[in-house]
Amino acid sequence: MKITLDRIKNQNTCSAVILLCFSVALYVLIIPREVPRPNISISRAMPPDFFPNCITILLGILSSIFLIGSLRDNASNEKDVKHKGFIRFVLATSFFFVYLFFIHWIGWIIAPSLALPGLMRAFGSKRWIINIMAAVLVPLTLYIFFEKIALVPLPRGILFN
Repeated sequence: MKITLDRIKNQNTCSAVILLCFSVALYVLIIPREVPRPNISISRAMPPDFFPNCITILLGILSSIFLIGSLRDNASNEKDVKHKGFIRFVLATSFFFVYLFFIHWIGWIIAPSLALPGLMRAFGSKRWIINIMAAVLVPLTLYIFFEKIALVPLPRGILFN
């Protein structure tokens, strides 16, 4: 079966509309009903619906950008689409499952530091210095934000408890 760019454009438009509708449904219906929000907050921690709302708004913005990009009329030739995207998907999924396995054992700081360089390389980044810096700084920054500012505990791992 020949996969053409027009067919992918139609699939992208459908995917963007579905994601946009899903983000609206999450924000308007599901999160307010399913995530309890206390009336009075006595702790310094953020409310329980803060991060789900942030992620949902981000999903809505990104799906809107995706929709606009898929509706743009690009004069494209009929080309076969390479399976590079599928290979990247398989690699990303593999790294994710390895990460999930290791986070249980070695905790939050080390697990993403091990997974990020390989994931970035799988998506085409060839600058190892940048990959290693990102693999150290991103988990460390997120750890500081969640543990110290948002007061959300992150997994420490069995080896470090």
